Amino acid sequence: MTFIARRAALLTPALLTLAIALPMTAGAQTPPNRYADSSRCAQGSAFFVENRSEIPIAEIYVRVTGATGWGEDRLGERVLGRGERLDLDPGQQIVDVLMLTYDGRAQLAPRQNACVISWIRVNPDRTLEIR
Repeated sequence: MTFIARRAALLTPALLTLAIALPMTAGAQTPPNRYADSSRCAQGSAFFVENRSEIPIAEIYVRVTGATGWGEDRLGERVLGRGERLDLDPGQQIVDVLMLTYDGRAQLAPRQNACVISWIRVNPDRTLEIR
Protein backbone atom coordinates (compact mmCIF):
# COMPACT_ATOMS: atom_id res chain seq x y z
CA MET A 1 0.00 0.00 0.00
CA THR A 2 1.43 3.39 -0.96
CA PHE A 3 2.01 6.18 1.55
CA ILE A 4 -0.89 8.23 0.14
CA ALA A 5 -3.31 5.28 0.22
CA ARG A 6 -2.25 4.41 3.77
CA ARG A 7 -2.68 8.04 4.85
CA ALA A 8 -6.12 8.26 3.22
CA ALA A 9 -7.26 5.08 4.94
CA LEU A 10 -6.22 6.48 8.32
CA LEU A 11 -7.62 9.98 7.90
CA THR A 12 -10.91 9.51 6.06
CA PRO A 13 -12.78 8.37 9.23
CA ALA A 14 -11.51 11.48 11.08
CA LEU A 15 -12.79 13.78 8.33
CA LEU A 16 -16.20 12.12 8.34
CA THR A 17 -16.44 12.39 12.13
CA LEU A 18 -15.54 16.07 11.97
CA ALA A 19 -18.02 16.77 9.19
CA ILE A 20 -20.76 15.47 11.48
CA ALA A 21 -19.48 17.00 14.74
CA LEU A 22 -18.56 20.50 13.54
CA PRO A 23 -22.11 21.78 13.05
CA MET A 24 -22.81 20.81 16.69
CA THR A 25 -20.11 23.25 17.83
CA ALA A 26 -21.82 26.22 16.18
CA GLY A 27 -23.31 27.45 19.47
CA ALA A 28 -20.02 27.22 21.36
CA GLN A 29 -18.77 30.32 23.13
CA THR A 30 -16.25 32.44 21.25
CA PRO A 31 -13.31 33.65 23.36
CA PRO A 32 -13.75 37.29 24.45
CA ASN A 33 -12.26 39.93 22.14
CA ARG A 34 -11.41 37.31 19.48
CA TYR A 35 -12.96 39.52 16.79
CA ALA A 36 -12.46 42.93 18.41
CA ASP A 37 -9.24 44.06 16.71
CA SER A 38 -9.96 44.17 13.00
CA SER A 39 -7.33 46.89 12.49
CA ARG A 40 -4.71 44.13 12.08
CA CYS A 41 -6.24 43.27 8.69
CA ALA A 42 -4.64 46.41 7.31
CA GLN A 43 -1.30 44.66 8.02
CA GLY A 44 -2.40 41.31 6.56
CA SER A 45 -4.17 38.14 7.56
CA ALA A 46 -1.29 35.65 7.56
CA PHE A 47 -0.70 33.23 10.43
CA PHE A 48 1.09 29.92 10.83
CA VAL A 49 0.39 26.44 12.17
CA GLU A 50 3.25 24.95 14.19
CA ASN A 51 3.62 21.36 15.31
CA ARG A 52 5.27 20.91 18.71
CA SER A 53 4.02 17.37 19.23
CA GLU A 54 5.87 14.13 18.50
CA ILE A 55 3.17 13.00 16.06
CA PRO A 56 3.48 14.48 12.56
CA ILE A 57 0.57 16.46 11.14
CA ALA A 58 -0.43 14.73 7.91
CA GLU A 59 -3.04 17.18 6.60
CA ILE A 60 -4.15 20.77 7.23
CA TYR A 61 -7.38 22.22 5.89
CA VAL A 62 -8.69 25.78 6.08
CA ARG A 63 -12.20 26.83 5.14
CA VAL A 64 -14.37 29.87 5.60
CA THR A 65 -16.54 29.28 8.67
CA GLY A 66 -19.95 28.04 7.59
CA ALA A 67 -18.71 26.59 4.28
CA THR A 68 -19.35 22.96 3.44
CA GLY A 69 -16.41 20.72 2.62
CA TRP A 70 -12.75 21.31 3.39
CA GLY A 71 -11.14 21.72 -0.01
CA GLU A 72 -7.50 20.88 -0.65
CA ASP A 73 -4.97 19.73 1.93
CA ARG A 74 -2.66 22.73 2.46
CA LEU A 75 0.33 20.44 3.10
CA GLY A 76 0.01 18.61 -0.18
CA GLU A 77 2.50 15.72 -0.19
CA ARG A 78 4.53 16.94 2.78
CA VAL A 79 4.09 16.16 6.48
CA LEU A 80 4.52 18.72 9.27
CA GLY A 81 7.00 17.20 11.73
CA ARG A 82 7.90 18.36 15.22
CA GLY A 83 9.19 21.93 15.20
CA GLU A 84 8.00 22.62 11.66
CA ARG A 85 5.42 25.18 10.65
CA LEU A 86 3.18 26.02 7.74
CA ASP A 87 2.45 29.64 6.80
CA LEU A 88 -1.14 30.36 5.78
CA ASP A 89 -2.92 33.45 4.48
CA PRO A 90 -6.63 32.70 4.05
CA GLY A 91 -7.57 36.35 3.57
CA GLN A 92 -9.62 38.68 5.72
CA GLN A 93 -12.20 36.23 6.97
CA ILE A 94 -13.29 33.98 9.81
CA VAL A 95 -11.98 30.46 9.21
CA ASP A 96 -12.02 26.93 10.60
CA VAL A 97 -8.62 25.19 10.67
CA LEU A 98 -8.52 21.39 10.74
CA MET A 99 -5.30 19.48 11.43
CA LEU A 100 -5.13 15.71 11.05
CA THR A 101 -2.23 13.89 12.67
CA TYR A 102 -0.56 10.88 11.15
CA ASP A 103 -2.14 8.61 13.77
CA GLY A 104 -5.63 9.63 12.61
CA ARG A 105 -6.56 12.18 15.29
CA ALA A 106 -8.19 15.48 14.43
CA GLN A 107 -7.51 18.90 15.95
CA LEU A 108 -9.98 21.67 15.14
CA ALA A 109 -9.65 25.41 15.66
CA PRO A 110 -13.11 26.72 14.67
CA ARG A 111 -14.13 30.33 14.02
CA GLN A 112 -10.71 31.99 13.97
CA ASN A 113 -10.38 35.55 12.72
CA ALA A 114 -7.41 35.45 10.37
CA CYS A 115 -6.87 39.17 11.00
CA VAL A 116 -6.43 38.67 14.75
CA ILE A 117 -4.50 35.44 15.31
CA SER A 118 -0.76 35.10 14.70
CA TRP A 119 -0.35 31.35 15.15
CA ILE A 120 -1.92 28.03 16.05
CA ARG A 121 0.31 25.53 17.87
CA VAL A 122 -0.26 21.85 18.46
CA ASN A 123 1.48 21.29 21.80
CA PRO A 124 3.21 18.07 22.94
CA ASP A 125 0.13 17.15 25.02
CA ARG A 126 -2.05 17.61 21.87
CA THR A 127 -3.74 20.79 23.14
CA LEU A 128 -4.10 23.73 20.80
CA GLU A 129 -2.65 27.11 21.65
CA ILE A 130 -3.90 30.06 19.63
CA ARG A 131 -2.55 33.61 19.73
